[in-house]
Amino acid sequence: MASVKHLKDNKYRAYFCVNRKRTSKVITAKSMKDAEKQAIILEGKLAETGRLDGETKEEKQGSYIVDLSERYMKHLDGKPRGIAEKTRQKYQDLLNNNILPYFRGYKVTAIGVYEVEQFQKFLATPEARIKKKYSYQTYSQGTISEIFKLFYGMMKKAVDWDIIERNPCDKVEKPIVDKKDIIFYTDDQLVELLDLIDKDTQAELARADEMDKRINFHPYTVQKIRIAALGKQLIANLAVKTAARRGEILGLYREDIDLVEKTINYKREVLYTRTKDTYTKEGLKYGDSKLLYVNDSLIEMISNYFYELDKLFELSDGVLKPNNLLFMTLKNNKKSKIGDIMFPDPVSEWFKLFLEMHKMPPITFHKLRTSSLCYLLNNGMSIFDTAKIAGHSSTQTLERYYAQIYKKNKIIAANKFDKLDDMVRSIGEGKLISISA
Repeated sequence: MASVKHLKDNKYRAYFCVNRKRTSKVITAKSMKDAEKQAIILEGKLAETGRLDGETKEEKQGSYIVDLSERYMKHLDGKPRGIAEKTRQKYQDLLNNNILPYFRGYKVTAIGVYEVEQFQKFLATPEARIKKKYSYQTYSQGTISEIFKLFYGMMKKAVDWDIIERNPCDKVEKPIVDKKDIIFYTDDQLVELLDLIDKDTQAELARADEMDKRINFHPYTVQKIRIAALGKQLIANLAVKTAARRGEILGLYREDIDLVEKTINYKREVLYTRTKDTYTKEGLKYGDSKLLYVNDSLIEMISNYFYELDKLFELSDGVLKPNNLLFMTLKNNKKSKIGDIMFPDPVSEWFKLFLEMHKMPPITFHKLRTSSLCYLLNNGMSIFDTAKIAGHSSTQTLERYYAQIYKKNKIIAANKFDKLDDMVRSIGEGKLISISA
């Protein structure tokens, strides 16, 4: 009978007796119980083959969960369209933080329905969280669903690759995720937001004008304040009036904007991952480019921004090298230098602080895009034309938006009959004799 001794952390040593000779093997396990389970498997292998390393290299290939995960990620990378860098990073994080630590040392063939069920239960406990601010925090149902979906996909491919005969996940109830209402600003809230941004921009420009009158402020420093204020205003207006993603906006070059034809051609995205840091990717999420016509007020705003940007280059005395970027970093920091593409996160951070300062309902910067699409749908734009403006590959996502808008409109329509009921009630009480058309 094999015996197991705990060494440190998740390392254990299993002891065996073969032909009156004692041998041992260090194994990795998440608990003593798991280590003992692995020791029993190893003992059986020892009795059958006479050695602990009885598997050949060919036999080992793809037999363990870590091997399967590597093969699965290569499979995703090898697809015709591949997977987005951010998506790949997310999958790798879910593997490294959740799936592999739990099933470390497991052979794929050793994972059955019971093991999958226990894995699901574990994900719902605070211990499952790698990073936790409070000891009682657990993963959301959405995160648990994402982890399970990734694990399900891996096991499904294991069936396709003849590693296992059946997917044990098929007999396990999938995590239920409550679909939340889509959060977006109403038409009135969008008007209020753009008005507040415009007022804040004018206030910043007035502050820059006051600084410009003082001799202790360099004109270049003052101009950077102007550009920062006008840049935030323009980014927000582009998000609302073109329904563009944050990365698409930051990826704009001056040549992408035609002031005469009044068009903006989105061709690339600025993205961020821990592996690549900030980088520019040619093409969009669904397609190579997206050409949009814009209104006169936005063209005027862009034209004014071009003028102020040219002035900034002139006043920099060579500090800021002329480039074709529409938005750029205006000071050196750990992640970028002056004139580099803008790091995406500061845009979202500014927007969050802006809403808090003006006591507006909290939404993410990305929800400006959602609000813009809902505005178009609510004001007569067809779902197919709105999908083209959004750059969606289908109308599926927009149908969720439309369903929510339609529900709200039905409620509004139902409430309008309250007035009719009041009039009927007034007639019954003799307060209203006739109703004119």
